[in-house]
Amino acid sequence: MSTDQPATAASAGPPDASTAEEHPSLHQRIGGVMGMIAGFVPWIAYWAMLGSVSFHTAVLVAFGLAAAVFLVGLRHGVKILELGTMAVFAALVAVTFLGSDAFLERWMQPLSNAGLFTIALVSVLVGKPFTLQYAEDAVTPDVAAGPGFIYLNSVITWIWVGAFGIMTASSTIPPIVQGDATFRDGGSTLSIVCYWVIPFTVLGMAGLVSSKLPDLFVSRMAGLPDVDPPAPEAPLPTDRSADRPQVDGARLEVLPDDGLLDDPFAVRARALPPGTQAELTTTAVDAAGHRWTATASFEVGDDGTLDTTTSQPRSGDWSDPDPAAPLWAMRFATAGVVPDLFLPPPSPWAVDVSLAVRGGPTLTRTALRRPTNSHVQVRDVPGDGFAARLWLPAENAAGGGGGVPGVVLFPGSEGGLDSQAATAGLLASHGYAAMVACVHGAPDLPEALVEIPLERFVAAAQALVAQPEVDGGRVAAMAISKGSEGLLAAASMLNGFPAAALVAVSPSSVLWQAIGDDGAVPDTGTWTLGGEALPFVSAHSEALMGELLHNALTAKRLQRRHQPALMHLRAGYQEGLGDTDAVAAAAVPAERIAVPVLFAGGSDDQVWPSPAMIDALSSRRADAGVDRGDERQVYDGAGHLLRFPHLPADVSWTGGIALGGTPAGTAAAQADFRPRVLAFLGRTLGV
Repeated sequence: MSTDQPATAASAGPPDASTAEEHPSLHQRIGGVMGMIAGFVPWIAYWAMLGSVSFHTAVLVAFGLAAAVFLVGLRHGVKILELGTMAVFAALVAVTFLGSDAFLERWMQPLSNAGLFTIALVSVLVGKPFTLQYAEDAVTPDVAAGPGFIYLNSVITWIWVGAFGIMTASSTIPPIVQGDATFRDGGSTLSIVCYWVIPFTVLGMAGLVSSKLPDLFVSRMAGLPDVDPPAPEAPLPTDRSADRPQVDGARLEVLPDDGLLDDPFAVRARALPPGTQAELTTTAVDAAGHRWTATASFEVGDDGTLDTTTSQPRSGDWSDPDPAAPLWAMRFATAGVVPDLFLPPPSPWAVDVSLAVRGGPTLTRTALRRPTNSHVQVRDVPGDGFAARLWLPAENAAGGGGGVPGVVLFPGSEGGLDSQAATAGLLASHGYAAMVACVHGAPDLPEALVEIPLERFVAAAQALVAQPEVDGGRVAAMAISKGSEGLLAAASMLNGFPAAALVAVSPSSVLWQAIGDDGAVPDTGTWTLGGEALPFVSAHSEALMGELLHNALTAKRLQRRHQPALMHLRAGYQEGLGDTDAVAAAAVPAERIAVPVLFAGGSDDQVWPSPAMIDALSSRRADAGVDRGDERQVYDGAGHLLRFPHLPADVSWTGGIALGGTPAGTAAAQADFRPRVLAFLGRTLGV
């Protein structure tokens, strides 16, 4: 499993500050707020003087204040609001000397409001939102450089653009509609409403919204109050004591009724009353104690049989004959909980199968799905710069016999040893020594993928080769997502990578920016080689900010409905691939890999654009003529995560990260992926 994540929650404001001594940025924050107020001082003075002094006096005083604010602020740099305000009032000074009193009374309000509108609009169009320059003074440099901070200020500035636009439009209505209306016309309801009530109400609302939005954004991203979930369900019983597989001659079979997680699966019933309606239901509990269930209705054929391999459902959670549909079509069924990716329990996974025949018997059978066969042995392998755990097949767990082929597996950005444990256990059950190796996310290793030496991939592969039970000449390496990125880079940039074949799942064709706890790490790459940082492509997190803001604003509604707030990270990576110079500098030289490679991914990968990156990798190898023995498979309708077992596919996200894929597309990929990988390993390792 992999949940690769660039910057998706960049801070939109400074850290919480209680005292200036503990948080010096508190002084900056106060200075930033006061700076923006100072930028509006000429306007506040101008509005206050209108009606009590002449236009000449009001604009001259405002222009003088604008010039003073601009000059005082120069020591902190030129600010668009201050420069624009000075320019607008300079123009208004000229207007007051050239225009008649009648003209000024009708049009000074629309003209001045239009000046504010122009300042705000130009600032966002040139990529310098005027609120950003003041907000930067209120936060630390790291926060100010974050794409979330920049995006949020763009949103706030657009709010001001809208407010100034409404103010301008409203103040043009009286002179157009009434002709002789003026802002001094206290007896005209239209003048009062359009010159004063609407503009200043909108101005106040814009100020309120823009002042509350950053705190709202930060608080929502910090998380809503936890809602107590229901207690986890206990695993379903595995002893089968309550099963009723045969009633009145009718018989229910599950094939196999006790097998591995990746074994084929089918449900068959015999001697049912012909022409009757039968409802097939499967139920299971995942590793987190959440219930999953699937149901389909069938019409029993004239021969009295029902078989998920050939029988067409009349209605239900799947629509076509599919032997494994009772597994993959299971839906998340625990109320009051946000659904998350199905993870099988580490012990045998019990699946209750029930067939209720209308007017007839109800048959039940419990199927057991095991993560490994009973003879697989597991032990930790010591490593320098990596952590590793080895699953050994029964035929060579004690050593000797010439050794078995081996596969070293690397996880994605989630790190640790657990996410690839299921794949390792199944590979061991199929005769391979499978070792999961991680270069981060384990004790005594970095928590995040930040400047990780590629040499650690080589060291981990060599550790597998060195195991006495392993045939060192028949070793492959397999990785997913960020792990595939590192694996392909290491195999192409370092001599003597000890693998006869590679399997790259949802891989990358370039080296990407480093990923930390809070997203992409500025100006830092993921990998090093020989102690030197390698070039990288930046993940454009600003492409995700719209979705992030939407999630923040809808967080309470989603929480009430027990729905996830999902991030589709693909957009950020897709933007990064548009930087041709960076891509050229950070491209993985896949043509240097001298062994066959199996590239696999899903067409609907929502973490990053793995299909396009598979194309780039394959093209480099084909152009160099080194692709003999390669395989390439992009599964239509599948997402980022490709797994060996037949598992429920209703939920295609984890931890708020959208993985992509439809249930049917994911199921089809699951059915093909495991035999494809085993066939590739068998061919390349001579098994």
